[in-house]
Parts: sequence; structure tokens; C-alpha cells
Amino acid sequence: MKCPHCTVEINPDFEQFYLGEDVEGHFSIAFMTCPSPSCKKLILELRKGEPSFSISMHLTGVHNVIESSFVRPLRVNRPPVPKEVQELFAEDYNEACLVLPFSTKASAALSRRCLQNILREKAGVKKGDLSNEIQEVIDSGKLPTHLSESIDAIRHIGNFAAINGK
Repeated sequence: MKCPHCTVEINPDFEQFYLGEDVEGHFSIAFMTCPSPSCKKLILELRKGEPSFSISMHLTGVHNVIESSFVRPLRVNRPPVPKEVQELFAEDYNEACLVLPFSTKASAALSRRCLQNILREKAGVKKGDLSNEIQEVIDSGKLPTHLSESIDAIRHIGNFAAINGK
């Protein structure tokens, strides 16, 4: 697995602490510290599953996990923004990653804003709607083909969502 903080490949070595049960099932918290010397951050995961017992029949956690979600960090499997990225862009990216587990729409809105800021600040497109801004940067020929194709796909998905979402 990759550490959800630093995205370095690690061997998961979680310990568990049984929290309790409710009408939905049994819950535990799994925890470990990232072994990467440059990270060393605590990873917390809430798990729901069948209760696990020790030899002395004490509840120790859960197995056959049905649901799990990271509690720390809240965002998962998104590489950290490189230090060279300007704060204007990094702030929207980080917030989009943070809200993704809670609201895909909010994450999409922040991602859209991040893309629009990049197009305006770095590609110098004229302010308008995002679809036209993307077309302007594609038509300029300044981007490598793979980037042009990627943002064109974003534009098509956005247009499809706008038409079918009304």
C-alpha cells in the first residue's frame, strides 16, 4: 500500500483497537505510523466488519472488513503538491482532495476553479466560460498533445454534465 500522507510504498502493519458496535455492525480503529523517514505520520483507519477475538476472548478489532475510511489523513492516494506549485493553485488542489470523500460536487467545483486559474494565469487565456477557455488554449498550440487531449476530455465531460444535469 502507499502511505496516504506521502504516497511512498509501505508494508501495512496496522494495530487495531476495538471501538464497539451499533445497529450497523462492529467497529475498530486501525493505526500505524508511516515508516518512511521523511514522513513518520500517523495513519488512522475506521473499519467496520466482524469482531475479532484474542485467545482470551477479548475483542481486539474487526476482520472481514466491509467498510473502511481513513480518519487521518482525510484525503487519500493523492500525491502532495510539489513545493514549486504556486499557493494559488496548491490551495484549491489540496481543498479539492480534502473534500472529495464528503462531496464529489464540491471537489469538482474546486478542481474546475483550479484548472481555470491555471489557464488564466499560466496560459493567458481570456476570461470566459471554462469550455471556451479550454478551446482557446488548445487552439493556441502551446500545449503538448497529451495535455491538449486531457483538457479537451475534461471539457467534453463538463459539457455533457451541464446538458444532462439540467
